[in-house]
Amino acid sequence: MKFVATIILTLFLSDTSFGQKFPQTLVDSLCNVTIEYYYTDFAKPLDSVEALSYKPSNAFILKSELTPNLQTKFKDFTVLYVTQREALEEFVKTKNRTGSLEKLFVTQLQDTINIDIGGWAVRVTKVKYKNGKAIPVNSNFAASCGGTLGYIPTCRFVFDRTTNSWTRHTWQETADAIMKARQRADDE
Repeated sequence: MKFVATIILTLFLSDTSFGQKFPQTLVDSLCNVTIEYYYTDFAKPLDSVEALSYKPSNAFILKSELTPNLQTKFKDFTVLYVTQREALEEFVKTKNRTGSLEKLFVTQLQDTINIDIGGWAVRVTKVKYKNGKAIPVNSNFAASCGGTLGYIPTCRFVFDRTTNSWTRHTWQETADAIMKARQRADDE
């Protein structure tokens, strides 16, 4: 009996001490904020001339348990939540048979929610035609590298108990803070 009680207590404590489940409406709203940041600010070209006229294209995000309640229409772009097959069928219609397929990842910690958008550059390499319609047969998926700064989510939301609100830290802000810390360490 003591053994069973110990196991139950261990499972309960590990579930409550490492993180918690936040309301799905909160997670959905933070995902929407992250998607908007990713496709309007994060993906913007660094060249100032191109940045002025930058308009994000329609985005393809892989369907998952996170996507059913997410926004599809944003100010300057539309998000399409698709399966891998549906994405390939869309990419085969493009001039170069290429596209970008993203995936949302959410990590919930005790007072932090990390939302990451990562994905693949996709090229359809072989098609067959059925009734005049191009059908993807083979494709290449190239995953992007996270870089040498360690794990940095697209957006990190930290709960501030004094203001009772969530503070967003973007990928760029986090990367800048890491670089400043490294610079200070190098100067010492």
